[in-house]
Amino acid sequence: MPRLSLRLLGGFHLRLESRSLALPARKAQALLAYLALRPGRPHSRESLTALFWGNVGERQARQSLRQTVFRIRKVFAAAKNPGFVVQAETIAVNAAAVDVDVASFERLIRKRSPAALAAAITLYEGPLLDGLRVDEEPFEGWLRSERDRLRELIQEALTRLLAQQMKRGPAETAIQTAGRLLALDPLQEGAHRTLMRLFARQGRRAAALRQYQACVAVLRKELGVEPEAETKRVYQEILQRQARTSAGAARAGEPAAESPLVGREEEVGHLRRTLREILRGQGRVLLLTGETGIGKSRLIEELAAEAGRSGCRVLLGRAYETEQILPFRPWVDALRAGTILSETEALESLPRAWRGELVRLFPELSASGVQPQIIPENSVRLFEVIDALIAHVAARRPLVVVLEDLHWADELSLRLFSFVGRRLGARPLLLVGTAREEELPDAPALRRSLHELEPEPHVNRVTLSSLSERSTAGLVGALARAGSSRSRVAELAQKVWAMSSGNPFVIVETMRALQENRGLPSAGLSLPHRVREVLTAHLDRLGAKSQSLVAVAAVVEREFSFNVLQQASGLSRRDSAEGIEELVRRRILHAVGEGFDFTHGWFRSVVYDDLLAPRRQALHAAVGEALESVYAEQLDEVYDRLAYHFSRADEPTKAFDYLVRLAGRAARSYASEEAVRILQDARAWIDRLPADQRDRRQLDLVSRLAHCLLFLGRSAEARELLGKEEARIERLRDPSLSGPFYFWVSYTDANLGHAERAAQAALRALEEAARCGDQTTMGLANCSLSRNSYWLGRSDGIAQGRQAVALLERTEERWWLGQSYLSLALNLYHIGDFTPALEALEQTRAIGEAIGDTRLQSQAVGNMSRVHSLRGEHETGLALAQRGLELAADPVSRALGMVHMALAEWENGDSKQAIPVLEKALAQTQFLRGRGGYVSRQVDALLTSGLSEMHLHAGDLSQATQLAQKAQSTAAEIKWPVAMGYAERALGAIARTQGDFAQARSYFSRSVKIFAGADTRFQAARARLLLAEALHAGGEQTSASFQLKEARDAFRLLRVPLYVERAERLAKDLGLALDDFVPPAPPANSLIPRD
Repeated sequence: MPRLSLRLLGGFHLRLESRSLALPARKAQALLAYLALRPGRPHSRESLTALFWGNVGERQARQSLRQTVFRIRKVFAAAKNPGFVVQAETIAVNAAAVDVDVASFERLIRKRSPAALAAAITLYEGPLLDGLRVDEEPFEGWLRSERDRLRELIQEALTRLLAQQMKRGPAETAIQTAGRLLALDPLQEGAHRTLMRLFARQGRRAAALRQYQACVAVLRKELGVEPEAETKRVYQEILQRQARTSAGAARAGEPAAESPLVGREEEVGHLRRTLREILRGQGRVLLLTGETGIGKSRLIEELAAEAGRSGCRVLLGRAYETEQILPFRPWVDALRAGTILSETEALESLPRAWRGELVRLFPELSASGVQPQIIPENSVRLFEVIDALIAHVAARRPLVVVLEDLHWADELSLRLFSFVGRRLGARPLLLVGTAREEELPDAPALRRSLHELEPEPHVNRVTLSSLSERSTAGLVGALARAGSSRSRVAELAQKVWAMSSGNPFVIVETMRALQENRGLPSAGLSLPHRVREVLTAHLDRLGAKSQSLVAVAAVVEREFSFNVLQQASGLSRRDSAEGIEELVRRRILHAVGEGFDFTHGWFRSVVYDDLLAPRRQALHAAVGEALESVYAEQLDEVYDRLAYHFSRADEPTKAFDYLVRLAGRAARSYASEEAVRILQDARAWIDRLPADQRDRRQLDLVSRLAHCLLFLGRSAEARELLGKEEARIERLRDPSLSGPFYFWVSYTDANLGHAERAAQAALRALEEAARCGDQTTMGLANCSLSRNSYWLGRSDGIAQGRQAVALLERTEERWWLGQSYLSLALNLYHIGDFTPALEALEQTRAIGEAIGDTRLQSQAVGNMSRVHSLRGEHETGLALAQRGLELAADPVSRALGMVHMALAEWENGDSKQAIPVLEKALAQTQFLRGRGGYVSRQVDALLTSGLSEMHLHAGDLSQATQLAQKAQSTAAEIKWPVAMGYAERALGAIARTQGDFAQARSYFSRSVKIFAGADTRFQAARARLLLAEALHAGGEQTSASFQLKEARDAFRLLRVPLYVERAERLAKDLGLALDDFVPPAPPANSLIPRD
């Protein structure tokens, strides 16, 4: 006999094995359920008609019963089941033929064993006959009674099972049981306490704190009471337990909303559609704007909850008005709170060099504890690293990234928001930003980001407006205490509408004021004044401990931990816990992860504005000291907050110190502009430092500032700044200060094209550093000397470069070591020693890759291109030039990359391709020099000479002549012999093209002498080839043979076989012998070089 299964808990479901059986009539379902709850017990027809058809006559009632019985019998007959037993005057269900879940549920409850109770709870899928309504009061009364009885049984079972699980068994299982119990009866305060304890036992302190807030909210809403003393005590105990120390906002979970969402149906619908789109792999950007208190954060709560239910991962970050000074702060908070940094797989998905870049934002990722060096600005690389990390996380699980209050975000955070937003493509990623409409006029960086993003088809902007009067009434009704009469709610709605003008925050706070019998301000006041009066009245009701704590919280400015608040307040841990409990209970603070924040920024503003200046100052000092204590092992994470609080506390030494440290962190994050601004802020404190510290602190600050300005290309500004400190340096006579100082003078002068002055300053730096044994500065000084020797055409640049490398290899100065290898390579290239030059360039490239500096890599690869092209390896040269351009991420590197590309094209014989590229590069170098440095006039002279030769090769004699003369004039003006050698060579080529071989011989002769005098061997040998042609054309065969032989021998010595072959082929073409040639003694007045 096939048995039927009847499930009544949670609805009505009749099944035969795995097949559902349809019984569509509601009274048929109700009748069968009524009989099944008393299986085996016959029920008289009279009692059944009274129960289900009591409102009609007896005859009609009996007829309706016959029809209903017929429907049920038909179903049972089709199932070949004898479970429905119909007699002349009675009807029953045979327990042996039908399995009823209610019967099984009650039987398991009676056993009371943990396994039986767990099985019973599994059976209880909802209220008895949930969703079924029969318009017959006798039956409805019976159903209510049965539902209550079964509800009491499930609650008893859950309570009993929970008690057993608390004694033994995993905490997670007990948490699930407690959650089921609260879902059935949210007013069971004991279950709230148990759940708080369980979360705390698991180390989920944030969840425990949120559970208390849920308890407070439901008790206030349904009963209008506060939690019991025991519940408050449990909460206070959890508060006092040590929380994880993290400066980031722990906002990655699903927030618990206390106020209902009313009047936002259209916006919620838009959010849900957007979530469905990202779940299909379509990246989206959502910009949510509106005035203060309009409900942006509440809508974000709804989005986060919906995203969590849809299986998305949610990362939440927020910008703060006082933290704009630190770049990337909201991104750092979101990624840190989302625990992404602890996921090995996500980090290992990035290339090793990119993982190193993340240390710039997250110092805790440094395995060695060594922080990255400050190198030239390259924020795009950091953008790419974060974008790649987010893309990897989104590929594993759909991701929602929310950054709130973007009107207070720093510029780099906004640029990164745009960068990621433009690259979403097919990623399952939703990027959300919120901002206050009234703040947009004062947020130009945000307006630029919005302007960039809004035209994109995957970007949507939603602007929230005030609620309508009808929606306001709906929200009032939702907030009203359970059991309030309709007339009372309507009266409240009118008052609240007049007070709030539809602003949701004001609606919520006005309702709280009314429920607590507080007075209301006049509706004639402006909205901000009304808000202030409502909140002030709310705050005035706090106890003394809470008053003290809320003042500290307002000064903290952002989310804060219990430990920070307790230490800054000076209260005991117990008193602090009691005060925070009251603030949370009164919904002034709420839990954010394991920390706390105001439920709305208006609370913070009201409290802070009411503090007298002396108390504000004292509280800022207390908060700063608390941060120093709590984050003693992670101070670098809170430099911005420490600098802010000690500045507001008017403590010069600490304010200065933390501003300088913060600037260093900003510079390491490629935020050189921000670093400069921070250091300028620090300068304002110099005169208030102790007298014995001022000079040293001033010089240290100036060196740091010059460093950042140089990396921004503002060399002239840096040199002016340094010049103002020379008298101080001379007065102090401290080599530990003067060594680094003169190095920066040298480096700045070199960037401005003053090579001789730069060399003198570098020698002074070397001398001062040697006096105090400062090997790092000695290495830096040798690096500067080597670079200047290249520009001045001096042969000692190789030795200086090697000395710089030897000294800096013993230090942590990897970037400067890379610069030293680059200077060494340029000097080796300068004399034509190409093989060791390539080796040095490879060292430069490897260091650049290791520390994540694309400028070093780009310059190394570009110069490799030049060497290979000169050696005739044109395919390699072109490929390297292209790679150098791809690596160039800043204006200087791009300009130099274009130079190397143009020269590679030129060496390959393609002047038409080379000319526009070199012209663009020359224009860029002139633009950069006009901004104050980084590219000197030496570069102009070299490029102009090269451009002249290219135009000559392309047949434009007039342009070639004009450029060559300009190059000659510039070289004479800057007194750089190497540049003059190139200019003379270009002029000689023009004279040869014009058929003036005597003039050509004169130019080429001077070019050879200049290059030879500067020990530029390779270029001297190339000039000799041209000179030999001019001499041969003028009939001077012997001199021509001599020049060819000198050139060939130089090329052999330099190991450039291509040019050896060129010299020998030219000799053959000219009919000149080289191997047996013996040069005659030159005339006394000869202009032709012989050595």
